[in-house]
Amino acid sequence: MLSLSQQDHVARIAIIGAGPAGLTLARIVYVNNIPCTVFEKEESREIRSQGGTLDLHPKAGQAALKKAKLWKEYQQHVRYEGQDFVLADYRTGEHLVDVRDMDTGRYFPSSDFSLSGLAD
Repeated sequence: MLSLSQQDHVARIAIIGAGPAGLTLARIVYVNNIPCTVFEKEESREIRSQGGTLDLHPKAGQAALKKAKLWKEYQQHVRYEGQDFVLADYRTGEHLVDVRDMDTGRYFPSSDFSLSGLAD
């Protein structure tokens, strides 16, 4: 147990934002027994729709999930398709660019889920 004078010198970690990067960092800090506080401007995760597609590269997002000890859970949600690219006019819905079913040479898995569900 730290004495009061030692506690005064313990660094405090604040993570700003509870999006995918903030929650992953918080998880990495947590599994290393380092206390932190996550600050998020939204009042709750139900305030607006959450989640979306993440394109996680091996040396960045995938490595972070492994360090966060979330790799096994991530593998239950990952999909290796989803390399299509569509650019549409938001007013008309007209597809300005539509690249589908083409081998892009990119094999980064995509995920359609919210990382906040893994942090519970």
